[in-house]
Amino acid sequence: MSVPFRIVWMFLLLIGALFLLFYNEPEATNFDEGSSPAQMVSGPHRVTVILERSFLDGSVTEEIIEEEILSMEDFFSEYAEWTLVDMDDEHVVFMQKVDDISPFIKDHGFFWYHRRRGIKHFQRNPRRIGCNSIVFSN
Repeated sequence: MSVPFRIVWMFLLLIGALFLLFYNEPEATNFDEGSSPAQMVSGPHRVTVILERSFLDGSVTEEIIEEEILSMEDFFSEYAEWTLVDMDDEHVVFMQKVDDISPFIKDHGFFWYHRRRGIKHFQRNPRRIGCNSIVFSN
């Protein structure tokens, strides 16, 4: 093949690629009146729901649930009190801030009050590290 033929061929391929990139219209979808794409699901869709609870002591717990979504509107109304953090085709992550200390600290934690630093908590026995003013959570 000659050089001018190759240049013309590459130019035509470039024009065709640009045409397909910019002038290709998306396929038309027919929605019924009053329906939206979020409401239309072609059968049940399974997702992994991750529920994160953030407690006042800074700990975060996770609960993982497998769910079937039939309607996105019903799914989000079920988790109305949660904040959506992340969502993709397979995972949905919600977070909730809990105005309490974590259950682990309630069962296994120790509290220490210092007049300048306030209330501190420990996950192990603080007497080993020299704390004297200890309040047990049990």
